[in-house]
Amino acid sequence: MDCPPKVREVMDRLENNGYPCFLVGGCVRDYLLGKMPHDYDIVTPASVHDIKRCFDRVLTIGERHGTLGVIIDNRLIEVSTFRGNPGLNGAAALRDDLANRDFTINAIAMDRREILYDPWGGAQDLAQGIIRSTGGRGARLFSDDPLRMLRAIRLHAVYGFAIEDGTWQEILQLKGLLALTAPERIREEFNRILLSERPGQGVRMLYKSGLLQYIVPELIPAAGFDQRSYHHDRDVLEHSLAALDNTSPRLPLRLAALLHDVAKPVCFSLDEWGKGHFYGHHVVGSNMANVIMSRLRYDWQTTEKVSSLIRAHMSRFEKLRDRSLKKLIVEVGQDNIEDLLELQRADIIASAPPADFTSLNQLDEEIRRIIDEGIPLQRSDLAVTGEDLISLGYRPGPELGRTLQVLLDIVLDDPLRNERDLLLEIARGRLDKLAVNGTAD
Repeated sequence: MDCPPKVREVMDRLENNGYPCFLVGGCVRDYLLGKMPHDYDIVTPASVHDIKRCFDRVLTIGERHGTLGVIIDNRLIEVSTFRGNPGLNGAAALRDDLANRDFTINAIAMDRREILYDPWGGAQDLAQGIIRSTGGRGARLFSDDPLRMLRAIRLHAVYGFAIEDGTWQEILQLKGLLALTAPERIREEFNRILLSERPGQGVRMLYKSGLLQYIVPELIPAAGFDQRSYHHDRDVLEHSLAALDNTSPRLPLRLAALLHDVAKPVCFSLDEWGKGHFYGHHVVGSNMANVIMSRLRYDWQTTEKVSSLIRAHMSRFEKLRDRSLKKLIVEVGQDNIEDLLELQRADIIASAPPADFTSLNQLDEEIRRIIDEGIPLQRSDLAVTGEDLISLGYRPGPELGRTLQVLLDIVLDDPLRNERDLLLEIARGRLDKLAVNGTAD
């Protein structure tokens, strides 16, 4: 394996100190698949104390689990002491370490001479495209760390490998253990599934396994839900997964694609002709996304972006005037407009054919025109500032904010009115009314 020089340097230093070491896990798996590894993990019989003595700079974050982060010229490389029975040594110790890894395709080690140590048949499973629990001990491995069940589905979504039937049955039996796992850990593995090459299939397998119940239970009612609309030839869940598969691998966009119709079962109604409607599902769905993402401990920036994309995903159906388009750009954020347009395009592709992009193309053209013309869109674009209003006599507080919003609304209606003297005159008039009536409105 053509390892980066810093990885070789770590292995050299361990071996020069008398400790054999091996590459293990994902880097060996990817190497055997002809892919460039992203991360390199090293295992050794050396104790944590011994590893520390070999290197000048070491991070001890995972020390209680036997893993240290060795820093060589600002590159972090994980080095772990053998897992398993500490009384073993040599080949038996390596075999025991590999036995404690989740799946056979991750339980392959390689030394610097590229000699494979594969006691559990991982290379053969790689060649056949099979995800199998190591040593047939999935029940114990999944009980020790339920997140491994999500990893099985992530590997399926990344590589398209089949999950071996015995391993699958163990997931079905033990799925409830995922409820005991920290939300942050679930979120990170869920993100990897969403950003994989086959995100729709990954989420579909989460549903079939029952694991989705412990991640996004709000999506369960979408499965098999007939939309009763000629616009759709799939149930709500399958439509959402098709939209997900037609988006670029950017996390907020893929989360928005997955959740954009999450509120449809809640908002469903039938008209007198038996046609289904989902009035307000984009607003309700935006609120539901906030709850889902808060439960999984997403950061507020990601949550806000996903929420705003879901709230705005129906905008192409509206008769948007310039002012409404400007508010849409402000609501979604100029940096996120491309994601909104891609979400809407994916929504169309996932609907019943033929795909009609006419309204979306018109929306795209109008938004780009507004952005290209540099039209004022937010308070920071106004020709006056809060400091200017304070100079007029306003006090910091809600009324100052309301006045700035009034000025922005005026400018959104007519960009030519974004003149300092004119806006100051309007603000002064509001201040005078406030002094006389106690309110400016």
